[in-house]
Amino acid sequence: MPNDQTPMRTSPEAPTRATQETKNWLDTIRPAANIWARSNAALLTQMSETAKTMHLFSQSRLQANIDACRSLSSCRDPAELAGHQREFMENATAQYSEHAQNMSEQTVAIITAAAKHSAPDL
Repeated sequence: MPNDQTPMRTSPEAPTRATQETKNWLDTIRPAANIWARSNAALLTQMSETAKTMHLFSQSRLQANIDACRSLSSCRDPAELAGHQREFMENATAQYSEHAQNMSEQTVAIITAAAKHSAPDL
């Protein structure tokens, strides 16, 4: 009875058959793997652009908030304070609306980039 130390006996053609089966399998999946790789590369590129956009927006909003705090703290009367608050809200609303539009467009770009490299119908 063989134990764990006994080598398995195989036919002389077994390595050749296994090699051919592996090659056949790789040939079968290669087109899908190539599509997957191109799709992932496109997704990563678009997602990187989206991250840059979000970072720049966050920076500009932080600076706007700092500027608003400075202007609000320097107000001398309630009318001036109300004017600064109104200006801050108008600017923030416009910036957020523009950013939402940009994010929407970039989301479409991400989906479009991935779809360009999707698998063909079989």
